[in-house]
Amino acid sequence: IEYHHHRNGNKAEGMMIVYGACEFLLNVNDIEADDFSFYPNPSSEVVSLSSVGNIENVTVYNMLGQRVVEYDINSSEFDMDVSGLAIGAYVMKVTVDGQIANYRINKK
Repeated sequence: IEYHHHRNGNKAEGMMIVYGACEFLLNVNDIEADDFSFYPNPSSEVVSLSSVGNIENVTVYNMLGQRVVEYDINSSEFDMDVSGLAIGAYVMKVTVDGQIANYRINKK
């Protein structure tokens, strides 16, 4: 990560450059809202996932796009342990019956 800045009069301007591969792209959620749910959000211990269909897998990414945890589930319900994650925001990539959606989760 690099940070470049300069002053323009009384105003500081800058940009951050992050090097490396990003493993996910945010997209519009493809899973129907009634078909998949998760709670609580934010959570400090467990996020419970529930779906009408088969939750195939879940991958959690930090805000830098780095994969921090991945689960192969193959069930309609799953309790995901988030207690080992650092406090902050994450993206949870969920695959249900072949459909992929990304959701923001928060660890408190």
